[in-house]
Amino acid sequence: MNWVTQIIIVGVVLLFNLYILRTLRRELIDYKYALVWLFAGLNMLVFALFPKLLWIIATALGIGLPLNFLFFFAILFVLMICFRINITIANLKRRVYTLTQHVAVLDNKLREQESSNEKQS
Repeated sequence: MNWVTQIIIVGVVLLFNLYILRTLRRELIDYKYALVWLFAGLNMLVFALFPKLLWIIATALGIGLPLNFLFFFAILFVLMICFRINITIANLKRRVYTLTQHVAVLDNKLREQESSNEKQS
């Protein structure tokens, strides 16, 4: 990788991390998700600054090409994000179901109270 490409990648990764921090500061993302994205950005920064490290790790793990190593871990990262999002969706679905039940109970009590008030009048 030549130094121009390296500088461009480092600049893009730094902008990405700054965007994540800005989003976190504006409270548009939770800390737990921001940490995952910042960790990914830090990994991209390390591999952009030290491209030989990618070769060393890939060789140590017995992976033929560093690009295959990079794709493998990128896919694992995306799967981890998808799994975490599925857990969050399941929790939200359960909470919405419980909230709907509570609203229905309160609505029923309100109707009973209104009908008893009408009978008393």
